[in-house]
Amino acid sequence: MSADESRETAAVQFPGTASDWNGFDRYDFEVDGRPVLVVCPRQAAPGRPWVWHGEFFGHRPAPDIALLKRGFHIAYMSVPDMLGSPKAVKHWNAFYSELTGRYRLAPKAALVGLS
Repeated sequence: MSADESRETAAVQFPGTASDWNGFDRYDFEVDGRPVLVVCPRQAAPGRPWVWHGEFFGHRPAPDIALLKRGFHIAYMSVPDMLGSPKAVKHWNAFYSELTGRYRLAPKAALVGLS
């Protein structure tokens, strides 16, 4: 593995309260005044892929667990009852910037749609 690949898959240190989620490290913290959480794989896949839950984090967790085992991060920001309004999008943009900037996750997320 090259030095670039090692940096790309190295663990990222997230702030906040650490806990266990189905055998993976979960971090709860705030971004833009909103509660967020990130669940980390044991080792990130190349490119640091991630999945973004718009709502209902934790409902039917089997797909998330499978993705974590493959090196994906799982992210969620709580913006209940905002229904995709401009205010919700502002918060989501701040979360996206934090995840892709400070924590170097991939610029393209896989979105989870569940209703």
